[in-house]
Amino acid sequence: MFMRRALSIGLALSCAAFLLWTVPGEAKIALSLGEAEGRVGETVAVPITLHSDGAGICATSADITFDTEHLAFEGVDAGEAASAAGKTPVVSQPSPGVVRIGVFGVNQSRLQDGVMAVLRFKVIKGTSKHLALSGSGGVADCDGNDMAAELVCGGVSLSDDGRLPKGKGKAPQH
Repeated sequence: MFMRRALSIGLALSCAAFLLWTVPGEAKIALSLGEAEGRVGETVAVPITLHSDGAGICATSADITFDTEHLAFEGVDAGEAASAAGKTPVVSQPSPGVVRIGVFGVNQSRLQDGVMAVLRFKVIKGTSKHLALSGSGGVADCDGNDMAAELVCGGVSLSDDGRLPKGKGKAPQH
Protein backbone atom coordinates (compact mmCIF):
# COMPACT_ATOMS: atom_id res chain seq x y z
CA MET A 1 0.00 0.00 0.00
CA PHE A 2 2.79 2.41 0.94
CA MET A 3 4.63 1.67 -2.31
CA ARG A 4 1.52 2.28 -4.46
CA ARG A 5 0.85 5.59 -2.67
CA ALA A 6 4.48 6.70 -3.06
CA LEU A 7 4.36 5.80 -6.75
CA SER A 8 1.10 7.76 -7.21
CA ILE A 9 2.56 10.81 -5.48
CA GLY A 10 5.74 10.58 -7.56
CA LEU A 11 3.73 10.33 -10.79
CA ALA A 12 1.55 13.28 -9.80
CA LEU A 13 4.60 15.41 -9.01
CA SER A 14 6.23 14.45 -12.31
CA CYS A 15 3.12 15.43 -14.25
CA ALA A 16 2.81 18.73 -12.35
CA ALA A 17 6.45 19.55 -13.09
CA PHE A 18 5.90 18.74 -16.77
CA LEU A 19 2.81 20.96 -16.94
CA LEU A 20 4.64 23.83 -15.23
CA TRP A 21 7.56 23.49 -17.64
CA THR A 22 5.39 23.37 -20.77
CA VAL A 23 3.29 26.50 -20.55
CA PRO A 24 1.30 26.72 -23.81
CA GLY A 25 2.63 29.32 -26.25
CA GLU A 26 5.86 29.91 -24.34
CA ALA A 27 9.04 28.44 -25.83
CA LYS A 28 11.80 27.31 -23.47
CA ILE A 29 14.84 28.71 -25.27
CA ALA A 30 18.36 28.22 -23.92
CA LEU A 31 21.96 28.86 -24.86
CA SER A 32 24.18 26.29 -23.14
CA LEU A 33 27.88 26.69 -22.47
CA GLY A 34 29.80 23.43 -22.72
CA GLU A 35 32.49 21.89 -20.55
CA ALA A 36 36.21 21.48 -21.33
CA GLU A 37 39.34 20.19 -19.61
CA GLY A 38 42.90 21.39 -20.05
CA ARG A 39 46.38 21.97 -18.74
CA VAL A 40 48.65 25.01 -18.66
CA GLY A 41 49.70 25.96 -22.18
CA GLU A 42 46.80 24.21 -23.89
CA THR A 43 43.86 25.79 -25.65
CA VAL A 44 40.43 24.60 -24.58
CA ALA A 45 37.32 24.82 -26.75
CA VAL A 46 33.93 25.60 -25.18
CA PRO A 47 30.85 25.25 -27.41
CA ILE A 48 27.77 27.47 -27.15
CA THR A 49 24.72 25.41 -28.08
CA LEU A 50 21.23 26.67 -28.99
CA HIS A 51 18.14 24.81 -27.76
CA SER A 52 15.29 26.65 -29.52
CA ASP A 53 12.27 24.56 -28.49
CA GLY A 54 11.03 25.03 -32.06
CA ALA A 55 11.03 28.84 -31.95
CA GLY A 56 12.07 30.67 -35.13
CA ILE A 57 15.40 32.18 -34.11
CA CYS A 58 17.69 34.12 -36.46
CA ALA A 59 20.29 35.57 -34.04
CA THR A 60 21.84 34.93 -30.63
CA SER A 61 23.93 36.99 -28.24
CA ALA A 62 25.66 36.41 -24.92
CA ASP A 63 27.96 38.05 -22.41
CA ILE A 64 30.16 35.33 -20.92
CA THR A 65 32.33 35.85 -17.84
CA PHE A 66 35.53 33.91 -17.21
CA ASP A 67 38.45 33.79 -14.75
CA THR A 68 41.29 35.95 -16.16
CA GLU A 69 43.78 34.58 -13.62
CA HIS A 70 43.60 31.14 -15.26
CA LEU A 71 42.22 31.70 -18.76
CA ALA A 72 42.96 34.06 -21.66
CA PHE A 73 40.39 34.48 -24.41
CA GLU A 74 41.90 33.59 -27.80
CA GLY A 75 39.01 33.72 -30.25
CA VAL A 76 35.82 32.24 -31.60
CA ASP A 77 34.92 29.86 -34.41
CA ALA A 78 31.53 29.45 -36.08
CA GLY A 79 29.62 26.37 -34.99
CA GLU A 80 28.01 23.94 -37.41
CA ALA A 81 24.45 25.22 -36.82
CA ALA A 82 25.48 28.86 -37.39
CA SER A 83 27.42 28.03 -40.56
CA ALA A 84 24.53 25.98 -41.95
CA ALA A 85 22.25 29.04 -41.59
CA GLY A 86 24.79 31.46 -43.10
CA LYS A 87 25.45 33.15 -39.75
CA THR A 88 28.76 34.45 -38.42
CA PRO A 89 29.98 34.91 -34.83
CA VAL A 90 31.21 38.39 -33.92
CA VAL A 91 33.01 38.96 -30.64
CA SER A 92 34.30 41.77 -28.43
CA GLN A 93 35.71 42.08 -24.91
CA PRO A 94 33.92 45.01 -23.25
CA SER A 95 35.89 44.48 -20.04
CA PRO A 96 38.50 42.07 -18.62
CA GLY A 97 36.94 38.67 -18.02
CA VAL A 98 33.92 39.29 -20.26
CA VAL A 99 33.44 38.06 -23.83
CA ARG A 100 30.47 39.47 -25.74
CA ILE A 101 29.43 37.29 -28.67
CA GLY A 102 26.73 37.71 -31.28
CA VAL A 103 25.82 35.17 -33.94
CA PHE A 104 23.85 36.65 -36.84
CA GLY A 105 23.75 37.17 -40.60
CA VAL A 106 22.25 39.37 -43.27
CA ASN A 107 19.64 36.76 -44.13
CA GLN A 108 16.34 35.43 -42.80
CA SER A 109 17.57 31.85 -42.34
CA ARG A 110 16.45 30.25 -39.09
CA LEU A 111 19.04 28.80 -36.75
CA GLN A 112 18.56 25.11 -36.03
CA ASP A 113 19.39 23.60 -32.65
CA GLY A 114 23.09 22.92 -32.34
CA VAL A 115 26.46 24.58 -31.82
CA MET A 116 26.37 28.30 -32.61
CA ALA A 117 29.99 29.07 -31.81
CA VAL A 118 33.08 27.63 -30.14
CA LEU A 119 35.02 29.88 -27.74
CA ARG A 120 38.77 29.25 -27.45
CA PHE A 121 40.63 29.94 -24.19
CA LYS A 122 44.34 29.52 -23.48
CA VAL A 123 45.06 27.99 -20.07
CA ILE A 124 47.60 30.36 -18.50
CA LYS A 125 47.64 29.08 -14.92
CA GLY A 126 46.60 25.76 -13.42
CA THR A 127 44.29 25.10 -10.51
CA SER A 128 42.57 22.08 -9.06
CA LYS A 129 39.18 23.78 -9.02
CA HIS A 130 36.51 23.88 -11.71
CA LEU A 131 36.24 27.32 -13.33
CA ALA A 132 32.66 28.39 -14.04
CA LEU A 133 31.70 30.18 -17.24
CA SER A 134 28.50 32.15 -16.76
CA GLY A 135 26.73 35.31 -17.86
CA SER A 136 23.58 36.24 -19.74
CA GLY A 137 22.20 35.51 -23.17
CA GLY A 138 19.45 36.41 -25.57
CA VAL A 139 17.99 35.54 -28.94
CA ALA A 140 16.00 37.32 -31.63
CA ASP A 141 13.41 36.10 -34.10
CA CYS A 142 13.75 36.74 -37.83
CA ASP A 143 11.95 40.10 -37.51
CA GLY A 144 14.55 41.28 -34.97
CA ASN A 145 12.28 40.94 -31.93
CA ASP A 146 13.96 39.95 -28.67
CA MET A 147 12.90 36.64 -27.16
CA ALA A 148 13.49 35.35 -23.64
CA ALA A 149 16.36 32.88 -23.35
CA GLU A 150 18.27 31.30 -20.50
CA LEU A 151 22.08 31.00 -20.48
CA VAL A 152 23.04 27.64 -18.98
CA CYS A 153 26.46 27.84 -17.29
CA GLY A 154 29.41 25.71 -18.36
CA GLY A 155 33.02 25.55 -17.27
CA VAL A 156 36.61 24.48 -17.56
CA SER A 157 38.41 21.92 -15.41
CA LEU A 158 42.13 22.56 -15.04
CA SER A 159 45.06 20.83 -13.42
CA ASP A 160 47.82 22.29 -11.22
CA ASP A 161 50.25 19.48 -11.76
CA GLY A 162 49.98 18.91 -15.51
CA ARG A 163 47.61 15.96 -15.10
CA LEU A 164 43.92 16.10 -15.86
CA PRO A 165 41.38 14.90 -13.28
CA LYS A 166 40.84 11.12 -13.32
CA GLY A 167 38.80 9.95 -16.27
CA LYS A 168 39.21 13.19 -18.21
CA GLY A 169 40.77 13.35 -21.65
CA LYS A 170 42.52 16.16 -23.43
CA ALA A 171 40.31 19.07 -24.41
CA PRO A 172 39.55 19.51 -28.10
CA GLN A 173 42.02 21.72 -29.97
CA HIS A 174 41.22 24.27 -32.72
